[in-house]
Amino acid sequence: DVAAAENIPYPFLAKLVGQLVQAGFLDSFKGPTGGIRLAKPPHRISVLDVITAIDGSDAFQGCFLGLRVCSEESPCPLHNDWKIVREKLVRRLEGASIADLASNSQPQMS
Repeated sequence: DVAAAENIPYPFLAKLVGQLVQAGFLDSFKGPTGGIRLAKPPHRISVLDVITAIDGSDAFQGCFLGLRVCSEESPCPLHNDWKIVREKLVRRLEGASIADLASNSQPQMS
């Protein structure tokens, strides 16, 4: 059992798997020979797509300091620096596939 082997609470793992099935990254099969498998080749699944499926499209939005009012018009002290870092991070995660993670290789940046 994956939950026990990885010391992850089963309800958390079940919810995560459900989100990934719903997003089309995993197929699940019930029954005695059931289980889960990737629904697409691993090189076609970006790390960013997985994060977005789990955390939503706002995963990298918002103020780094957690301020409710932080925008281009009214920036916090870290706004401009965080914007640059966030853009680079999103590009990096977009260019990395789960195959890259599995092989422990560096993804090619485009």
